[in-house]
Amino acid sequence: MIKNRLGLKIWISFTLIIILIYILMAFMNINSIRNFFTEEIYKALDDAQNYVINNDINMHDMMMGNQIRGFQNIRNVQHVIIDNYGNISSYKMMGNRNLEYNKFFYKIWDKIQKNDYSNFGYLNNENNKIYYKISRIKEGYLISFTPDTYKKELEFSLFRRLLIGALISSIIVFFISYILSRYLTVPILKLEKTVSKISKRQWEEEVKVKRNDEIGDLANSIELLRKRLIENDDSQQKSLQYISHELKTPLMVIRSYTQSIRDGIFPKGNLQNTLNVIDEEMDIMEKRVRDLIYYSKLDFISKNQKEKSIYNISRIAFEVSKRFENMNENIKWIFEAKDINFLTNEEQIIVLFENIYENQIRYTKTFIKTLIDEDKDNIFIIVENDGEKIKEENETFLFDAFYKGNKGKFGLGLSLVYRIVKLYGGTISIYNSYNGVKYDIKIKK
Repeated sequence: MIKNRLGLKIWISFTLIIILIYILMAFMNINSIRNFFTEEIYKALDDAQNYVINNDINMHDMMMGNQIRGFQNIRNVQHVIIDNYGNISSYKMMGNRNLEYNKFFYKIWDKIQKNDYSNFGYLNNENNKIYYKISRIKEGYLISFTPDTYKKELEFSLFRRLLIGALISSIIVFFISYILSRYLTVPILKLEKTVSKISKRQWEEEVKVKRNDEIGDLANSIELLRKRLIENDDSQQKSLQYISHELKTPLMVIRSYTQSIRDGIFPKGNLQNTLNVIDEEMDIMEKRVRDLIYYSKLDFISKNQKEKSIYNISRIAFEVSKRFENMNENIKWIFEAKDINFLTNEEQIIVLFENIYENQIRYTKTFIKTLIDEDKDNIFIIVENDGEKIKEENETFLFDAFYKGNKGKFGLGLSLVYRIVKLYGGTISIYNSYNGVKYDIKIKK
C-alpha cells in the first residue's frame, strides 16, 4: 500500500492554496479592472472633446472634414458634428468603417431626437462597443467617440502580464513549498526511525534534532523517553541481580539447615538454635520482599496519594527506634524531638524511619542520634551516627536503587527514603560530619 507522505501533502496543498488565491484575486478584481479601463476611456473622451472646444477649432471646417486629423490624437478619439437637422459632418477619413459608423450615428441621432441620452455612454455596434460623449454646441451636437478596441488591447495586455506573473509565482511557490516540506518532514522521518528502533529496544543511539520549534520539543521528549527506558531497563537488570543475590543466600541457608535437621544434624548445636537461624533468614527474606513490593508500590502512590490523617511524627520515629534498640545493645540511642503533628500517611513515615535506622545501625559504632524540629512550613529531621565516613566516589549513588554499599550489601533502603521524602515535596542530603555521617531531611507540612 502506497503511503500518503506528509511532505507530498504539504507540497501539493501549499501550491494549490497559492494558485487558488491567485484565481480568487483575479475573479474578484476583473470587474474592477474593467471598470477602471471604462473610466479611462470616458476621461479620454472628455479630454479630447474639451481640447476641441477650448482650442476654438473651426466648427465649419470640422464639419467639412478639413481639420479633423489634427486633433484625433487622444487615444484614437474621433469627432463628428450632427447639426440640428440630423446632418452628419464629413468623416471620409474613417475609410472602410464608414458603414459601421453610419449605424452608430443614426442610433445617436435617434436618441437625440427622443431626448433619451446622457453626456456619456456606449452603444453596441456590430461586434464591438463604441463609447461616446455628446455635447451641445451652437452648430448642433459634437459627438466624440472611440471603439472599445483600445480597451480590449489594454485588458488583454494586463491579463497576459498577470497570467505570466501568476505562472512565475506558482513556480517559485512550488519550489519554496518543496523546500518547506523537506524542512518539516526530514526530521519527522528521522524521529520515526528512532522511535521504531526504540520499540525494538535498540535505544543506544542518541536523538539529535537541533531545532527550537515544536519538532525540536518532540525530539527532546523522545530523547527523554529513551533515557527513561534505559534507566528502567537498567533498574530491571539491577532488580533481578538484587533478587538473585539477596534471596538466594537465605534460601540456601534455609534449605541447608532444613536438610541437616532431616538428617538428624543440628549445625547450631541443638534444634532450637538451628530453627532460630532458619527463622532469622526467613525474616531477612521477608524484609527484602517487603521492600521490593513497597518500592514498586511507590510509583502508584505518587500518582494516587493514599488517605492521610493527623499523626505525631516524633512518636512514630521513637517507636520505630525502640524496635531497633534490641538489635545491638552496645549502641546508645539519643532522641531529641518536639511533639509535631501533621497530615501524613502513617505507613509511609514508618517505612521512612525503618530504612533510615536500618542503614544507620549497619554502619554506626557507638551511637545514633535523632533530632526532630519544625518551623512554620517545614519539619526538620536529623539523624547522625559515628560510623564509617562515606567515600567520595559513593556520594553520587547513595539514593540509587539496588546500589551496593561499602559492606557489599545491595538494598533499597535509601532509595525508598529518598522517594518518600520527595512525595512530601521535601529534600534529603547525606554527608560526612565531624563524628561520622549525618542525614539531613526537610519535609513540607
